[in-house]
Amino acid sequence: MIKIFYIVNGSNDLYYPLSKNFNDLKEIFKKKANIEVYCLYKLVKSDPLNIWRKVDGVKDKDREGAFKYANGIFEDLVNENYYKSEVVKGREVLYLDIKKFLRVYLKEDEYNVVIISGHGGPFQSLLDLNTSPGISINTLELITEINEFNIKLLFLDMCSMNYIEIIYELLSSNKVEKIITYKNFAPFEGIDYKEFIEYIEGKKYIEKFRELKGPLVYIDKSMLKEIDEIKKKMNLIIINGIEKKERRFQEDIEKFRAEKILIGLQTEEGKLTSGNTFNYIKYFLNDELERELYGQYKFSENNLWSIITRKRLEVKNTYRKNIIPIEKDGILNIIDIHSNILNQNKLEEIFLEYIKRKNEEEIYFES
Repeated sequence: MIKIFYIVNGSNDLYYPLSKNFNDLKEIFKKKANIEVYCLYKLVKSDPLNIWRKVDGVKDKDREGAFKYANGIFEDLVNENYYKSEVVKGREVLYLDIKKFLRVYLKEDEYNVVIISGHGGPFQSLLDLNTSPGISINTLELITEINEFNIKLLFLDMCSMNYIEIIYELLSSNKVEKIITYKNFAPFEGIDYKEFIEYIEGKKYIEKFRELKGPLVYIDKSMLKEIDEIKKKMNLIIINGIEKKERRFQEDIEKFRAEKILIGLQTEEGKLTSGNTFNYIKYFLNDELERELYGQYKFSENNLWSIITRKRLEVKNTYRKNIIPIEKDGILNIIDIHSNILNQNKLEEIFLEYIKRKNEEEIYFES
């Protein structure tokens, strides 16, 4: 018996594509007798941010909750509360309690697959644009919660999860055996979940799965040692640069960072492929909060490169909030990416419509 834990947050501009995936998976599950499913979901439209992202066949129907599927029967888990509460900008917000959900249902002696689907990023993930204010989960806190469980296969169905710092954080826990995610940004329509289910049932080889939309990368615990070697190389570049009293060592690090890191992959057929491609979290971080968060990744420990990355500023590593509010620039960025609208006035117009519908001008225009 395979147990699948499907956690999806489409309470944002991804409402339509994630709703389609949700519907497709429910139809697939109906045909499977060897799969047990536990799903935690929030699928709520974020007008007017969804107007460019409609998907054929998906009707407007906000849904949130949890269900179990086993032996051909769907059972709503209505008696459980899988939400956490936190005060953000003086207001209480509720967000999905993934750790509680997994703790109740995931049995570590069983073959389990965990799928997490939604927005992803190196610092902020699973954006919820229907809370007041809009919020995201601290990516490092999300990883910390995942790392509490022995997971056979983790599919991060999100953008920007292939950063070497994130992979290192997951592998160093020695809890997650295999990880699948995208090389860069997730495709808008997601992957073919029928193919994915066939893969985890053992009917498809990993090479076939890597051909699905994405493209995808496959990671396992054997790669941790190779990432440690990357850290050593980064440190040597910095040390050599300092010893030579050259300022060019920053350029050397940037060049090394820009090169795609290929790590070998042993397939189920025993063949070695060309490897996986990883990125690094950007070289110079935008603000003090990002530098603070970056300093908490294990990859930055005993790593001189992190000093350069954080602009030699003292980082106290005290920011351990689960929730990070989404500011105005973050919402404008989402509108810009998904609409291909370049006119700043039009972006502002759509943004004002968004906060008007939520009646929260004071949240985004505080004095």
